[in-house]
Amino acid sequence: MISLVAEKRNQPTQPVTPDSSNTLTVATSSDWHIMHDRSKYFSPAQYKELIRVMSDNADAIIVTGDIVDHPDPTNPQVAVDAAKAAAEVFAQASVPVILLLGNHDFNDGNPNAIAQILQDEGGAIVLDGQSYVIEGVGIAGTKGMGGGFGTRRNRSDTMVGEPEYRRLTLESEAENDKLAIALAQLTTARKLVAVHYAPITQTLEGEPVDLFNLLGSSQLEDIIDADGHVAAVVHGHAHHGSQEGHTQTGVPVYNVAIQVLDPQGVRAREFHPKNLFRQIVVEK
Repeated sequence: MISLVAEKRNQPTQPVTPDSSNTLTVATSSDWHIMHDRSKYFSPAQYKELIRVMSDNADAIIVTGDIVDHPDPTNPQVAVDAAKAAAEVFAQASVPVILLLGNHDFNDGNPNAIAQILQDEGGAIVLDGQSYVIEGVGIAGTKGMGGGFGTRRNRSDTMVGEPEYRRLTLESEAENDKLAIALAQLTTARKLVAVHYAPITQTLEGEPVDLFNLLGSSQLEDIIDADGHVAAVVHGHAHHGSQEGHTQTGVPVYNVAIQVLDPQGVRAREFHPKNLFRQIVVEK
């Protein structure tokens, strides 16, 4: 396993300046829930400031899903307008931006349209079972899906019951298998994994246990550990989870949802941009 040489959530008084000679610094965050006409957590103008701060403190940016928020899935225009607002945010970046779509980005049933806007108008790279290499570090990204953990994980090869439930399980497994496809595309010795759903339960602690099967899957953990070259994993989705944990083989896992990184600030709608992302520093 590749060693993670440093990781820290950036602090206002002690910013870390990226040193591109030996390491890659990635600013990671998640679950912004951008809306075009009002603020669920923070406004597009505030997110533009956040992107500029992240750019100043990293060689690349990763946001792991739930980019937009649209409470009316019957009106696709709401999602389009939110995606356009988000694209204006990411266009402020001065470093490469890698995005995943989360469950909220799928809410209107047309995630491809959202991804296209983020790419064409925001200049971002949207990964869904694909990989991207930055300065010798491979980034494998996909949304993933729920399914549960350990002996409680839903498995299509052993489950019995209604065909509809089996189809849901097969779909979940196929979504999670996209991570294996993305990792297999990489020939780099150093890899960073970005998913929306959690691969372990440690970063879900704080959420109701009954919801764990909806928040992640140990299938993702199995894929990560089987690869053997993953330096770290970042995810979001679990707003009431915990900041960090590790896989069975010791790969560090970070929940980078802003609601977890700065729970008091987000809850009070107090905007502290340097509290809203975590720096991951990986050896090149």
